[in-house]
Order: sequence, then structure tokens, then C-alpha cells
Amino acid sequence: MRALFVVAILGSACGGTVVDCSQTFCGCWESTSLTVSARVVDSQSGAAISGVTAKCRGNESVGATSGADGRFTFSLETKRSPGCGFSGCNNVQLEDPAGVYLAVEASAVSLSEGEVSVSLQKQ
Repeated sequence: MRALFVVAILGSACGGTVVDCSQTFCGCWESTSLTVSARVVDSQSGAAISGVTAKCRGNESVGATSGADGRFTFSLETKRSPGCGFSGCNNVQLEDPAGVYLAVEASAVSLSEGEVSVSLQKQ
């Protein structure tokens, strides 16, 4: 009975005509666009690293590849819930196909917050 009551509350909070998505629980999803970008640099020298691929964890398709200046940018069409974050792409994997640098993972949200640098260490 209690479980049914909780489901009824969530359903009325997000399923009716008045949606208050400022609540901090899962279930209130809004479509949004997220631009993910960063500059990839060598952890020792600070030099830009080109050719590093950026993709959502668990996704085989590459979102972007860093250019000569080490920068990459790609956009995601996703959904956001105040209590659950973003659906589909919470983490971005940065990998060096040449195998010179260790792969790292970063939060998609942290990579969407302006000028971000990600340092990679050599293997």
C-alpha cells in the first residue's frame, strides 16, 4: 500500500498539467541540449594533444576528436532530471587512439561548464 501511495504522489507531481521540475526526485525529465567541450593537454608539459577521441561512456560512436589546439566540442540531445542528472551520457571517455596516453573519464556536466582543460598522463 505504501509503494502505491508513493507512486501516486510522483505521478501527480510530474504527470499532471502542472509540472514542478525544481523538485529533487527522479521522474521529472525535461529535454535539453548539452554542449560538451574541453582542451586536452599533456599532464607534464601542458602541450595540447591532438587526435584524442571524446565519446559518451558505453557508446561506440565518437562525439568529437581534439584538433591541433587540443580542443574538442560536441552537443548532446538528452533529458535532465533535477534528482537524477542527465540521461544517457553522464560520463565522457577521452581516449588516445595512438595509445601514448592513458584514457580518462570525466563528467559530461563538468565538461559543459566553460573553459575546461583535461590533463592526460603518458602510459
